[in-house]
Amino acid sequence: MKTKIALFIGILVLLSGIAFADDINEEAALPEDSAAFENNNEDADIGLNIITIDLSPALYSLINLGIMSSIAPATGFGVGAQYERQINDKMSAAVRFEYGMYDMSDNKRKWQMSCFQTEGHFRLYSNNGIFFSDFLLGYGYVLFDNSRPDLRTIIDAHYFKYGAKIGWRIDFNKPGGFVFEPGIGLYGAFGTKFKETESFDEFPILGDFLSALFDEMNNAWADVLFFSGIRFSLSFGYRF
Repeated sequence: MKTKIALFIGILVLLSGIAFADDINEEAALPEDSAAFENNNEDADIGLNIITIDLSPALYSLINLGIMSSIAPATGFGVGAQYERQINDKMSAAVRFEYGMYDMSDNKRKWQMSCFQTEGHFRLYSNNGIFFSDFLLGYGYVLFDNSRPDLRTIIDAHYFKYGAKIGWRIDFNKPGGFVFEPGIGLYGAFGTKFKETESFDEFPILGDFLSALFDEMNNAWADVLFFSGIRFSLSFGYRF
């Protein structure tokens, strides 16, 4: 009888030890729905690289085309692409490329501008990593074709671009995966201007004035169309 009691107690002690060991293992392995588990997974999936396509240059072109079409038939296009590298949760650096063009040519004369831009960006993020301030320095090259059937006139100009914007990043996968980044900024530019595109010798008195005015108008167009002023951004991309 005593042997049976001792055996029964021994079995209970063994089962209790196994159950206790299982409890320890379960506590050591965090449940999937725990906050710590979620944070660890977040850190693993956060993604330090973000590639976005900015559609705002295309929308901006449509607005300008509505204005330019009142002067002459016009076409235009624009698009931007950016690669961003997250340094930490508060800072990032990025490089951006943009292309834009406008064409108001007719049978008598060409009026065609195209622009290539490259920009370096530095961003500061808020504590939640959503809102940001974006600062940029960039370079832009503008090619202007103002040829006539009897005279080929193609000139170019170089600009340095600067500015800042504020915006916010909407991350659909908290964080990682698809992102949407709207923003608004103010930009300016300076640099070389277009040289004279043609001679106004047929206007001996007003020739210099008309030539200078013509060039200034083209420089103003290039500046406003591609570089300076208030700009909206509307970017879609992927974080990985």
